[in-house]
Amino acid sequence: MPVLSKSKFVRSPVERVFEYLTDVEKHVEWSGQLSFGLERITKITEGPLAVGSKFRSVGKMSHRAGVEDNSTVTELELNRRFAWVTVSDGAGQENTFQWAYTLQPVGDATSTRITYTLLERRFDPKPPQMWFPPTLWLIDRKVFGREMEAALNRIKEALES
Repeated sequence: MPVLSKSKFVRSPVERVFEYLTDVEKHVEWSGQLSFGLERITKITEGPLAVGSKFRSVGKMSHRAGVEDNSTVTELELNRRFAWVTVSDGAGQENTFQWAYTLQPVGDATSTRITYTLLERRFDPKPPQMWFPPTLWLIDRKVFGREMEAALNRIKEALES
């Protein structure tokens, strides 16, 4: 079961939405203004995006700037799904996040429903169990939920302008 999922309808055909979302270097356009947004993102693997392609991003975390993440594409289904895993190292902790965009054409195919999902998150080493699960649940629902909603709004704005 996914950790968290948010959806948004966009007045743009699914082909255009897929093209925009899979141009990973454009993620700065919609993520750069978020509190966990990106300062820059670079595609590491040359050529067209495919399963196994890698990209690196530098984020501007609210508590510490310059956090570097390494991501690998795990699923790429034309005009339907784009998923990736991101590994973030810091403070002796490796955080792994699995993300996905799922697209569905709507009506006469001039609109698209985008579903943005945090599929899973893991920590290595695992944090102390007594206090961590309730805090993690709050962060997932509040912070990530807010950030994902804001990202979808910015994607919508970019695609409908």
